[in-house]
Amino acid sequence: MSIQVPERHKAGLRDLMGVTPADGERFTNAMSIATPVLDPRQLGKHLASHVGIDQGQASRIVFMLVSLYLVKQDTQSETFVRDLCEDLKRSGDPKLTPGDGDWERFAAFVDALLACDSLGITAKAFDVTTEYERAFCHVRLLTDLRPVFGVDPSARPRAVAVVHQLKIAYHEDGRHKDFYVAMNSDDLTKLAKAVGRAAQKEGTVRTVLSELGLHFLKLESDPCKE
Repeated sequence: MSIQVPERHKAGLRDLMGVTPADGERFTNAMSIATPVLDPRQLGKHLASHVGIDQGQASRIVFMLVSLYLVKQDTQSETFVRDLCEDLKRSGDPKLTPGDGDWERFAAFVDALLACDSLGITAKAFDVTTEYERAFCHVRLLTDLRPVFGVDPSARPRAVAVVHQLKIAYHEDGRHKDFYVAMNSDDLTKLAKAVGRAAQKEGTVRTVLSELGLHFLKLESDPCKE
């Protein structure tokens, strides 16, 4: 089975290949004690603090491992990592070679990381929560005052209308996009009620999950920041 590493994950793979055997053991231990999270960046932050590497580097590694985990899950291949290493060796790319040249050690290292529950649950959570055509990024409300003039435009305005514009930014097909929706004061009230109701429902669900002993995965970082 031929396994191709996407360009966007090659940097993370190179970072992982540069991890020394001593750091690799700390890396695996840190992964094994980590709590599953919704955003892979949170897991990267945990690893960076425990292993002592750059947080950006740790996040690149985690995103690459999440991708490998999901592909391995789809293929259900017991030799997935070995097949990956063989393909990398055949590519002849010197930048995609373990720092110490020991492919067996590197394969065992990757296998150990992919076997960690923290990575597996994070990967699955990330997969099911991003399986949408569009993903919300952030929101902003802009308020405008629109003067209303009488017959004589040189005279002072007779009245002023307040108009709000709701800007919603989102991701679609890997691109950042946004759109605007005009709103009045009644619309703001409706929106606030809908958001408040959704927050109450989440609170109820979280209480039930706690009673059942299930871990609640909460996004703690800005999803628009890589």
